[in-house]
Amino acid sequence: MLATLTPRELAIIRGRYGFDGEQRSLGDLAAELCVSTERVRQIEQVAMRKLRETLGEIGLQPLVKSSGGSGLHVAIPLTPRYSYEFCKGFAELVARTLNGRLPALTTLQRSPAKRPAGTVYLDYVQVGKGKTLVAPFSVRARAKAPVSMPLGWDEVEAMTRKRAKDTEGEFARFTLKNAPPLMKERAALWGGKAWKEQPLEAALKKARQAWQ
Repeated sequence: MLATLTPRELAIIRGRYGFDGEQRSLGDLAAELCVSTERVRQIEQVAMRKLRETLGEIGLQPLVKSSGGSGLHVAIPLTPRYSYEFCKGFAELVARTLNGRLPALTTLQRSPAKRPAGTVYLDYVQVGKGKTLVAPFSVRARAKAPVSMPLGWDEVEAMTRKRAKDTEGEFARFTLKNAPPLMKERAALWGGKAWKEQPLEAALKKARQAWQ
């Protein structure tokens, strides 16, 4: 998916999300690239939009939520007729496609000791029966009890325009203290009409053409 980015966009994504092992602030990236922080935010927003559009290439509409830590979780609601192995096979297809496009940035090596330094592990093995994921509205065992909160994609784009130096501080605004009154309105971002079940057969057919 990152193959659609320009070199400058890729440099910003790598720096902001720690693909090289260290997350850097907007100010740090602006200095490195000799541009203003405002320009960095603009480029980052375009890059994030391109990543989401890449999922759209194969007709999938993802949902997103904060992890309760420093990251985001993206989920694709599926038509409930697939086995765990089928879904794992699809996840492996995605992982191998990304690894083929980005061999210097990603790895499929499960052993941490054998992974190349500065690479992102594409863990398709985690998709399967008995595997775990932080549920929406779950409280994390961290300082101030942050909560994993459903988000709108417009919020994700808005976050890229803010001057926050780290994503963990941005997501920390959702806590056990303020989450209860937000649950009703935020539930609509993860369930109801938003939870649109999608078939994988159509996505696989499109992937054969779009991901070659």
